[in-house]
Amino acid sequence: MRILFLTLICLYTAFGAEITLKDGNTLYGEIVTEDENAVVIDGIFGTKRSSIRCERKDIASIKPGHVPKGYFDDVSPERDESTAKHDYLLVPIHGVFGEDVHAAAIKKIMIYAKRHRLKHIVFDINMDEDGDLDEAIACIQQVIKYKKGLTIHASVHQALGNSIGLLVLADNIYVYEKTVIGGLFPTPMEQEDPSYMTARHALGMKAAQFAQDHGKGGQVIRAMVDPEMRLTAWFNNEQKIEMSSEEVPAMAAEQTVFRCEPGTLLQLNKDQLQSLGAPSIKDVSEINTHLNLPRWVGTDVYAKKVIAQIAESENKRKNSTNKLTERKIEKCLSRREQINEALQHNILMASQWDPSKASYSTYQASWSYNRRLNNGRRRYVGNNDVYGTYDTRQMTQDSKNRWRQHSDITAKYLSEAKKSIKSMKDIEKKTERLGIERLYTEVKLKQMYDDIHTKHEFIVKNRNRKEM
Repeated sequence: MRILFLTLICLYTAFGAEITLKDGNTLYGEIVTEDENAVVIDGIFGTKRSSIRCERKDIASIKPGHVPKGYFDDVSPERDESTAKHDYLLVPIHGVFGEDVHAAAIKKIMIYAKRHRLKHIVFDINMDEDGDLDEAIACIQQVIKYKKGLTIHASVHQALGNSIGLLVLADNIYVYEKTVIGGLFPTPMEQEDPSYMTARHALGMKAAQFAQDHGKGGQVIRAMVDPEMRLTAWFNNEQKIEMSSEEVPAMAAEQTVFRCEPGTLLQLNKDQLQSLGAPSIKDVSEINTHLNLPRWVGTDVYAKKVIAQIAESENKRKNSTNKLTERKIEKCLSRREQINEALQHNILMASQWDPSKASYSTYQASWSYNRRLNNGRRRYVGNNDVYGTYDTRQMTQDSKNRWRQHSDITAKYLSEAKKSIKSMKDIEKKTERLGIERLYTEVKLKQMYDDIHTKHEFIVKNRNRKEM
């Protein structure tokens, strides 16, 4: 149902929609955005063009429709002073995903640009770290979701690691004197996380495929994310770029654009990027020299404000979450220590009270026989009788009571030890989710439980033992 709803919303977003509310009112226009709780529609309400948020619970139906040509021509959207006289929105993508740049900010910026009929967005990118992978993916998804009808430009100072994904979505890329674009190897800690490495590789391959499908140098992007990729680019005799993923013989330095060998990730500087067709600029205001638009005036006021506000809000939330996590970690470690102490104590006491380690008394019996026989019959004649005693191995009553007592106590400690192992399994799962190294592996805990369970069953079965 959720997938169906999103599919319908995408249809309405492209062609317009008519929203009928449960109170009988009808709204007509273009759907700007939606989520599970609400739909935002852009339309003419009164004499002004504006956007209205409709709670999902208040919506009776949504019908597709076409916004007539010129529907919005006679009205202007509600604009603030920062966008009233501007043609593009300048968005600073600086710092690190998940710390300085968040998907929530990108979403607001993309919606804001569409709502205020700004046709161009310039991402000014300066990132030299991978940052948070999930946040990077979320940012890219927001651009994909709202880029229709917008021209995306990327003015790049540095775009290393995950920020390559934004470049793939750009319609135009511009470089500066010290621009560097390329891949970054994961840190040793990241390499030890299989799920992270899988997600990272998937993002890189999707970016490369997207670039390939849209004629944006898929091989180049792949060489930036796949260390097994070999790629060489050079000028042929006609001064046109040629590329090959096969091994290429050495050639003159002035003929070679770049050479990326297996085991490395491609990084390109300004000269190499210019050779591949990226225009060079000194400031975003120069972008229009390549676009030839009647006017090229931009603003970064809204984007800066939103990025800063959401970064501050997210960092506060993270700090609060971190404190909560620290308390959870402290609580889990304390609880795990208590459980482990109880487990070790129960195992030790079960060993000390093991009934097989105690001393017991048994009944003794006497015997005798006469060595003289008279006509095949036994005769008891004086010193010819032989006497002795032997161990019946039958436990005395006191010993049987002691055995039962030791068995009961041992069984109790073993039973408590099994409970401790079950508790340890639960707490180990919680601590592992918090990123804490396990004290016991799952295999070790199972082995311990099976051993103790077998011992417990044996003790209970032999509680009423009578013989040694």
